[in-house]
Amino acid sequence: MTFSLRLTLAASLALSTSAFAQTEEGDAELAKLEETYLDAIKKERSKLGAKYVTALERLKDNLTREGRLEEAMLVKHEVERVQEMLGQEPEVVLPDDGVASSEPVDLVGADATLNGKMRISEANGAIFRWGTRGSSVEWRLTDQVETGKYEVILDYSCAAGEGGAFDVNVGDDQELTGTVSGEGEWSNWRQMHVGDVDIKLPTNLKITATSLANKLLMNVRKLTLAPVGTWAKMQADAIAASEAAADKPAPKEGKTPMPVESAPGTEDGAGFKKLEGAKWSPNSENDADSFFVAHEGNEYHVRLYFVDAPEDNEAMLDDDIHKPKLEQGAKYFGTDPKSFVETGQEALAYAKSVMTGEALDVYVTGEKTRTGGTRYYALVSVDGKLLSHLLVEKGLVSISGPKVDLPNGMSAENYIDALKTLERRAQGSRAGGWGKPRAVSPE
Repeated sequence: MTFSLRLTLAASLALSTSAFAQTEEGDAELAKLEETYLDAIKKERSKLGAKYVTALERLKDNLTREGRLEEAMLVKHEVERVQEMLGQEPEVVLPDDGVASSEPVDLVGADATLNGKMRISEANGAIFRWGTRGSSVEWRLTDQVETGKYEVILDYSCAAGEGGAFDVNVGDDQELTGTVSGEGEWSNWRQMHVGDVDIKLPTNLKITATSLANKLLMNVRKLTLAPVGTWAKMQADAIAASEAAADKPAPKEGKTPMPVESAPGTEDGAGFKKLEGAKWSPNSENDADSFFVAHEGNEYHVRLYFVDAPEDNEAMLDDDIHKPKLEQGAKYFGTDPKSFVETGQEALAYAKSVMTGEALDVYVTGEKTRTGGTRYYALVSVDGKLLSHLLVEKGLVSISGPKVDLPNGMSAENYIDALKTLERRAQGSRAGGWGKPRAVSPE
């Protein structure tokens, strides 16, 4: 639904240019007709908007009753957006003003003005050696895009220990801010949604380094101006790809998981062993991210990749040795140690409920322990979804711990991005640990 209406005066109001040819009477009549037209828009918009909001509120209530809190929160945000629109004046846009392009437009280093000591890579065209606060990269926009609203998506890399903050300015009146932090190597390319801008041509778009964590800000392969909604689709596609991880073996290129010395099962993907049809095995040592599974008469203790579950042992609250660990872990959710332990108990109960009685596909890698045994790291698929996905979605674990490229070829970095998207939704709906009482800061 949109309340931005296009008005072609000759067609919509059946006006002839000769009828009002530069006369005061014509100008007055035209202004009156436009006022009448806008009043009609306001009334119709209010009527349709009220119906839409009523339908959304009903949907939100139904989702809440069904316990689908993440979806209910998204609908709530849509209600707020529509209500805000209803309070705005209707916009009359002439057809030749243009609209946002239906295709993304990439801005690359070769077309930019570099204000600083940055360089352009001959290998991939990326902007690199960005190491001075205040240095900038600037593009002049004339006919590369059409007038309209766009999402700004940055394709960048940043090595461990590097990073900082930057501004994106469009013209003299629009500014976005962003931060980057180092993960992995300079070759690990990632995408970031910086924000939305309204492009009115001609104009300049400039990225400026505002702070540095160490020596270098980032490498930039391209900046994309994309139609609104592109980023949400990219994240949805990434999550969908992660859910299909159990079905497609990875190519042999890229990172190789730790070799499995003794795990039975079939070879699947880049070094994984697949325990097909494994079962959750009750054990007093089980928690949400480390538990026993049974497969073909054998039992294996597995540790999940990508996530770390809160401690679930209440006795640790009164243990001076373990209490600092609980306090540190609770900071992730912004809560207190007691609530942190409660979240761990909920995580274990949830993991047990979704795995008990189910035929699990467990993808394992392993390494030898000092005692000669084997410790297994695993990706566990429950009814087509990875358990790590489900736990993050419910707000019951932190995103941390060992990581690996998935069996379907999805990189560890892109899967973490997908998990972070799920985590933001869990935070927004205050699911799991995110809904616990907030920790009180010491005075």
